[in-house]
Amino acid sequence: MSGATGRQIVSVGAGIAMRYRLLPDGGRQIIMFLFPGDACNVNLYSPSPFDDSLAAVTAVRIDRINHDSMLDVLRVEPAVNAGLWAMADEQSAIIRNQVTSLGRCDTRVRIAALLCDLVKRFAAGMGASAALALPITQSLLADAVGVTHIHFNRVVGEFGKMGLVETRRGTLFIRDVSGLEDIAKPLRSSTYWH
Repeated sequence: MSGATGRQIVSVGAGIAMRYRLLPDGGRQIIMFLFPGDACNVNLYSPSPFDDSLAAVTAVRIDRINHDSMLDVLRVEPAVNAGLWAMADEQSAIIRNQVTSLGRCDTRVRIAALLCDLVKRFAAGMGASAALALPITQSLLADAVGVTHIHFNRVVGEFGKMGLVETRRGTLFIRDVSGLEDIAKPLRSSTYWH
């Protein structure tokens, strides 16, 4: 490989990770949760380094692929390139929803939208179940929507009374995705939601 740069494509091989930024006041803003198959730095052609922080949410395996080796694969397998662009579009849509959510939606909408997104992505290929248990702490979910853990718990309690979610032993179970989608309607105009 000529001109090796040492750059790598970093992807989640197993488990759940998160992209986040530390704020000047010491707080943390979670940008998105990453599931198996998600790459952290999808744009192979960007000269900028990956500038978000990455942390494990559950036990996780991180896979690293040499940047130049991936470019070689793209030359002979155009379908891989198309897959990376599709992943980049999905991640851009998630970030757009996050920006819109934080800037324009009340807490109930933000939490419902996040839970719908996580259910859609986490449950892909798992099949239907009576209640999906999200293996992400409520503290992290609160950080993702930019509210305190106490405020998040209040809204989740309200959702519990509506039969949308259930909490048991610190685990959040999603019981009614369509009910959460109704609450999240202000964010559902994005093509990512269709």
